[in-house]
Amino acid sequence: MSLRALRVAALAVSVAACEGADGTPRVSSPSTAIDAMTLPEADAGASVEPSIEPSLELGTGFSVFAPLEPDQSIEIIAGPQGGFHLWASLRTHGLSSATTWRIECAFTRDGEVLAQANYGDRLVTPSANDPSGLDYLGVAVVFADTEPMSHDGRAGALSCRLSAPDDPAFDAPEVLNRLTDSIEVVPRCCKR
Repeated sequence: MSLRALRVAALAVSVAACEGADGTPRVSSPSTAIDAMTLPEADAGASVEPSIEPSLELGTGFSVFAPLEPDQSIEIIAGPQGGFHLWASLRTHGLSSATTWRIECAFTRDGEVLAQANYGDRLVTPSANDPSGLDYLGVAVVFADTEPMSHDGRAGALSCRLSAPDDPAFDAPEVLNRLTDSIEVVPRCCKR
């Protein structure tokens, strides 16, 4: 059998393996598999879980949530594309993993936004030490300038906010206010 014939046979077997019993294609995504295996059932149409008070805690960390204390030092990271950022991470309670959340973070000093991040994503990482929580890890809060030493040792506020743009019920001010967190941190330069 020629190499071409082997490739065609392998392709035919892989396509057949992707069909359901009725001949229609089966489609799965990694996030669907994660939700089904590790997360509590979520109402796909709701942003907030009715049995748990919604909350947001701001922390730091790229691959693990680390809580922050007021005035804690936080490393300024030299990114691979030449910019500089702080790592923020979020721990949430009472929120649906089925909702795409708008995640907005900023580092400010004296009212000036010096670094920011805007993401749209789902909360699918179960909290390591908290079975009722979902974490969002590794939010790169990117500095607008490329002079990280100008921020070294100068305190400012790191803040994040979650919103669900597709759920009008979530826009109630009392819910949004609960899903904002801010803490004073001291950036330290620089980790490569």
